[in-house]
Amino acid sequence: MLRHMALTVGQFEPGVVVVAQCEETPSHSSSTTEPLRSRTVVTLFIRHDVHDYAKWRQGYDENVSVRTNGGVRSDTVYRSVDDANNLTVSHDFDSIDAARAFAGSEELKAAMAALGVAGHPEVWFVEKA
Repeated sequence: MLRHMALTVGQFEPGVVVVAQCEETPSHSSSTTEPLRSRTVVTLFIRHDVHDYAKWRQGYDENVSVRTNGGVRSDTVYRSVDDANNLTVSHDFDSIDAARAFAGSEELKAAMAALGVAGHPEVWFVEKA
């Protein structure tokens, strides 16, 4: 159960990381001896256009190893309701270092180019607090 969420987002120049923090606190039983546990999760968002969504999606789904090897714990693809080729993808990581390493990896850049990503993607990071 998420007990509290605070999100801070800054406006920066392209290519500059935006970081916000959020901490997830699970609900606990009625026992007062059970400690609350917290876990930090960093989410990388990448927004970009693609030339052909169907081709991109097939390649994205086939490239699970790129995400797994890059430390991605989970991911979600969002598609604009106004433009089917405008995507925002989220990837969850255990640390900001892992997220930054994945975002800057040559493997990710090569995969994006091969799958028809158009132009320069927008990239930002947030942390659950």
